[in-house]
Amino acid sequence: MKPNHVSMARARLFGMGTAVALLMVGQAAYADATPVCVTSDAELVSALSLAQSTAVTIQLMQDTYHLNQTVWNAKLTPATRGKFRDGSSLLGGYTNVTCSGRNIGVNNTIVTDTTSVPDDAFNILGDATIEGITFKLANGLIIGADSTANNPLPNKSKLTVRRNVFTESTGVMKQPLEIDWNEPVSVDGTVRFVDNLVHDNSGGGGSANSAAIFVEVIGGKPTIELVNNTIVNNGGSLGGFGLLNLSNVPVFADNNIFFGNSSSDFAVFFGTQNTLVDNVMGTHDYVGTVSASGTTTANPKLDSNFRPIESPISNVINTGTANVTGGLPATDLSGRARQIGSVPDRGAFESTINDAIIQSVTSAADSGVGTLRAAITSANGNPAGTLILFNLGQNCPYTINLQSQLPNITAPMAIAGYSQDGSSQNDSPEGFNATICVVLKAAVANISDGLFVPPGISDSLQLQVSGLAFSGFTHAAVSMYSGSAHTVTGIHIGGNSNGVVLDPVGNGIIIGPGVHDVKIGDGDTFSEFGGRNIIGSAISRGIVLDGVTGISVPAHDNKITNNLIGVGWNIAGSGNFTNRGNGGAGVVIAGYNNQMYGNVIEYNGGYGIDLTSTGANNNYILDNKIGYLDSYTNQGNGNHGGILIENGAHDNDLVSNSIWFNIGTGIRVLNGQGNSFSGNQLFSNDGLGIDLAAEGVTANDNDTDPQAVDYANRGLNFPVLTQAIGGHTIGTVSGTFTSAPGYYYIRLFRSSSCDPSGYGEAEFGFDSTAVSLTTAGPDGQATGSFSVTNLYPTNLPAVPYMTAIAIDSAGNTSEISQCILYTDDTIFADGFDN
Repeated sequence: MKPNHVSMARARLFGMGTAVALLMVGQAAYADATPVCVTSDAELVSALSLAQSTAVTIQLMQDTYHLNQTVWNAKLTPATRGKFRDGSSLLGGYTNVTCSGRNIGVNNTIVTDTTSVPDDAFNILGDATIEGITFKLANGLIIGADSTANNPLPNKSKLTVRRNVFTESTGVMKQPLEIDWNEPVSVDGTVRFVDNLVHDNSGGGGSANSAAIFVEVIGGKPTIELVNNTIVNNGGSLGGFGLLNLSNVPVFADNNIFFGNSSSDFAVFFGTQNTLVDNVMGTHDYVGTVSASGTTTANPKLDSNFRPIESPISNVINTGTANVTGGLPATDLSGRARQIGSVPDRGAFESTINDAIIQSVTSAADSGVGTLRAAITSANGNPAGTLILFNLGQNCPYTINLQSQLPNITAPMAIAGYSQDGSSQNDSPEGFNATICVVLKAAVANISDGLFVPPGISDSLQLQVSGLAFSGFTHAAVSMYSGSAHTVTGIHIGGNSNGVVLDPVGNGIIIGPGVHDVKIGDGDTFSEFGGRNIIGSAISRGIVLDGVTGISVPAHDNKITNNLIGVGWNIAGSGNFTNRGNGGAGVVIAGYNNQMYGNVIEYNGGYGIDLTSTGANNNYILDNKIGYLDSYTNQGNGNHGGILIENGAHDNDLVSNSIWFNIGTGIRVLNGQGNSFSGNQLFSNDGLGIDLAAEGVTANDNDTDPQAVDYANRGLNFPVLTQAIGGHTIGTVSGTFTSAPGYYYIRLFRSSSCDPSGYGEAEFGFDSTAVSLTTAGPDGQATGSFSVTNLYPTNLPAVPYMTAIAIDSAGNTSEISQCILYTDDTIFADGFDN
């Protein structure tokens, strides 16, 4: 896979202030985990033991607990190390013996342990969410990625450490918190640190690789996210944050304070994907490429409790960014609304200082005093930014019936629909259960846009919109043709919102040429869903990232994450998901360096995703569900297929997407080169799983043909499988590959059935190998053979068909090979076979 191209210039976003945060301080639901209320050390021992085999939400009542006798203490049996079953959580701050109330604060819930932990042992192995605890561990906490059968997603491990304190670690060879991502297999996922305070630890590893929070990545490629942490005053040999990065993982650090540590405050050893925005760093040590904006080295001026001093005002107050990786947290470490002023503070604590101008919408009328129209007009006169709150009354919903288009947005503002009484943010991991109380409706014909940022406004203009529904606009619900770093979260387009029928709009959301660093939805791929949008029932496209107009560059460096596009959510219905298909493509991308993570894209009349024009390059499409959901029900996209690459779109990465049941091809490349498809699931589409150029199987030919210069992925030949044979539990797949001399990657798949064409499917990827072609024949091509042995093809009776694809060094990916049936040659009925 080619590197993920991430924006190197992220602008600071004008924040939503208290409008959203005041109403969203509640803990997200953990619906799939068993809740266990813990009030004593003995109950903690039992709960952590249970969590090794069952997903458990462990709720700690406010008290002090000891890890000495738990499975997290590596000196105890079993020697296989402690672990959390995928989806488990350790949550502190509960206020009574039934764990029905909660108050997170420093020292409310303390976890301590004084025993020695061996260097090669982990307290925790696997996925974990840890929140609301003050850890006073002499020898620190060590967490390892999980690639075992304990994890239902064996190639992904996720760790969230949120609103905790780490202090008083003194072990000479220990860090307060160490993450070791060094499993023998490749493990991807996320490591996310949010709102933590790490202070006054005096131990450390006695080397340059020591840090108060230390992450070591040897294998796999997790994303490292640090948001609003305070890491200060750590002594001994400790630094602040340290990453030993041997896998070139992406690192994002937003709004953190790294200051006053005895070694380097922030150190990243190796890597080229480090993006740092609005941090305080007293000292730093970079080995690799770093893009840093808004960094200050000045003293953050914190009080004895590590909160920013409000008089004289600390330089961390109202100087952060709201446009953070994975979404801005709703609260700070202590539970205060994360954003009080125009932008959030840096560090783990939010001050009480509000520098924003606030406009209140008190009338649902079209115009006049207290209306949204009047608020936007006033906000346009304030270049410093305005927060627009809703206070329409005690009922819900309210429909604002517009008689003409609202004023163009020409100054920074946050329109916070979730501030209306009765509103609530989504907390469903898969669906959309937000309550939206404000509907913008085109009450007369030919009102073009719901909210419109016109061309030609300064790049500093930033719009945040949240918690609104849109009805009946002929062009788009939200159009952004200038400015940067806008965010669109928690909006509902199409279908029925809180009892209000929403008329179709022309397009859902448009990001115009040159507009960059916009976030539609605010989560990462795996765990964040509070800012999810429903974008459906548009007459044309769901989301458009527009291309070149005149002298402008295309839309670039934008993120579309965790949205429902073309599919709705029926809370009362048995199937829950409903058809809200957009008339055209779900998403059109005509720009570069854009990213799509974790979206569900169903029922659209055109392709799920359309990458179009030469400006559409270096886009990263990861872990989206295109045409199906977990129930494997048929919810495919329209008359075309899953993903289309056309008009010269090139060098795009499609990784780990599930592309099923689409009416047409799974992935179609009409033209354009360097488009890489790695680890995608392609199954039960009406056409081929991967289709290059003309519709149907493109036979292998001479890959060195000069006509291939403008050909779809240069018409790369597919591998030819010659044998798939073995026993019940171990086997071998062999084949040949012919192409121009060079180095090629062969990816193997197994499927429950063969495509009707005989070429495909690619239901489950299960192994890979490489082929180096060196000696060319008279036609300029070379042929090499490959054989992958010691396979462990589980469930062979159900998934016995083998296929393969080839990927060249430029990323060009072939069509899927002809499928062959795995032959089980076990001799003895009892399964004993040499």
